[in-house]
Amino acid sequence: MIATVLGAGSFGTSLAIHLARSGHQVRLWGRRSEHLNASQKAGHNTRYLSSISFPDGLVCQSDLQQALENTDLVVSAIPTQAISKFWRQAVKLTPSDVPIVNAAKGISSETLETIDELLRDILPRSEAGRLVYLSGPSFALELAMGKPTLLVAASRNAESAEAVRIAFSAKNVKVYCSNDVIGVELGGALKNVIAIAVGMADGMNSGMNARAGLITRGLHEINRLATRYGANPMTLAGLAGMGDLVLTCTGHLSRNRQLGFAIGEGRSAEEAIAALDGQVAEGFYTAAAVARLAQRDGVEMPICDAVARILDGQISPADGVAELMGRETRFERG
Repeated sequence: MIATVLGAGSFGTSLAIHLARSGHQVRLWGRRSEHLNASQKAGHNTRYLSSISFPDGLVCQSDLQQALENTDLVVSAIPTQAISKFWRQAVKLTPSDVPIVNAAKGISSETLETIDELLRDILPRSEAGRLVYLSGPSFALELAMGKPTLLVAASRNAESAEAVRIAFSAKNVKVYCSNDVIGVELGGALKNVIAIAVGMADGMNSGMNARAGLITRGLHEINRLATRYGANPMTLAGLAGMGDLVLTCTGHLSRNRQLGFAIGEGRSAEEAIAALDGQVAEGFYTAAAVARLAQRDGVEMPICDAVARILDGQISPADGVAELMGRETRFERG
């Protein structure tokens, strides 16, 4: 099988490495041709995951048309905020009968749409069934290193989800299928915001009790918004919900946690973003979008709202903690 991975950042590179290691012919495309050319010559990504060598079968391709020509599978690792602009051009070059797997996790800060909504606005209605959303607890470095990883592939079309399950499954990767696109998408997007909150608390040395409380109540907020839009609550108890949430909130490789930790220690949002060295913490953009969504639709999400206002400079992390701890408690509902 020929697979094209669009986006040569950390996660796109890790997916390309995994697919090539699994026996597929893989083309890795990125928007900087000089970066791809240098990576091809070096035999590894010269900017991200540089300690992992490219397996046989993985080639860097800087020409988008050639990268997509006669491919059997397309994996989109394009950051959320760039998806709409990119795919309005790329859809014209993409074969119309192959699955398109989205690996990004976020919400448009401009339109407040999920990635599924963005892509379904671009693809012809007859082709919407080939969209698949890959999610679950998966740090790029560990996936590239071949460590055991569990994922979920969600699609409204069972055949598309099954094709992706087969393509990605390997000795070290186990893939489950789902038809709950909304639940899988929102679980993956919103956990980044909660991870920023947990990072802030850790940076303030708030303790393990606070971390556990934020993760648990954060999952409650994710469930509240996702089920409002039709998600199955069981999805949020699975890999794309609780699994991804726990990993992103507690793992030292989490960019969203790192961002929050730096702010909790006293650095500005701008300084914290600069420290990520060009890598994207999707939660930074998702936080503001979620806060606006919750306000628009009357969904109570105090943790996400506090994170959005801290990132915007409206309140300090200490003010956010004080607000959350000062809220009146009621019956806890699962």
